[in-house]
Parts: sequence; C-alpha cells; structure tokens
Amino acid sequence: MKTLFTILILAIMLLFVVAGLSGINRSTDPDEMDTGSYLRTVIEINMHGSLPGLLARCISGEYRQANRHPLYMLLLSTRARRSIDFCVDAKIIALLLGGLYLISLFLVTYRLFSLPVAAATTLRDAKNRLFLIELQNSAVYLQMVAC
Repeated sequence: MKTLFTILILAIMLLFVVAGLSGINRSTDPDEMDTGSYLRTVIEINMHGSLPGLLARCISGEYRQANRHPLYMLLLSTRARRSIDFCVDAKIIALLLGGLYLISLFLVTYRLFSLPVAAATTLRDAKNRLFLIELQNSAVYLQMVAC
C-alpha cells in the first residue's frame, strides 16, 4: 500500500510539473497581466527591509496592496529584479506553490477519505486547465487552505 501511495503521488506530481513547465515560457509579456504592479510592490517590499519591514507596514496600515496576500508578495520579493526574468521566476514560484497545494490536497483527502479519492481529487486538480493557466501567468495567486 505504501508503494502504491508513493507511486500515485509521484505520478501526479510528474504530470503536474511537465504540464506546468511546458507553459513557463508562454505569456512572457509583462503588460499582459498586472506584472508591473507586482514588480513595483515586491521591489518596494525589498526597499523597506523584506519581512520585518513588511510586517511593520502591514500592522501600521501602510501596506496598501489589497488584491494579493502579503505572504505571496514576500515570496515574490525574494526574486525581484527589473527584467523579464522576473516573470519566469514568478511562474516558477507559483509552480512550486501549486505543487505544495497538490501534495497537501492529496495528503488531506487521503487521511479523510481513501487512496482512490485522494488520487482522483488530486489528479482532477493537476489536470484542471484553469489551474494550469493561472500557474503559467506571472500574476497568479493560489488560495491554499491550512490543514
């Protein structure tokens, strides 16, 4: 059973990574989404001292970015630079977050239900066209549910 569990999760993750990586170089136009505002915000986060500065700005109310969670912007700020490479880096970060989401989904549904339910649910999300399209855009935000 443990071998089947491992094989299933690895197969689903491989499928997800291949599908996600195939779209990394698509939509590299920074004007396509709100990449410019993301870049400005993450550079601003870096200028104000990364995590300590962001926490202080969130508590004081100075942080005004309302359409994305500050944690996502903090993660993006680790790779912020004024070049088109920022788009690719943001997509890779989003792909990693998507992978974490799928692993969490698999583990939670496995604990709550069964292995077939976990495999079917995770596979459904890994192959979901909208999920993959959003991961391929540099302006992606994943709602992750804490387990």
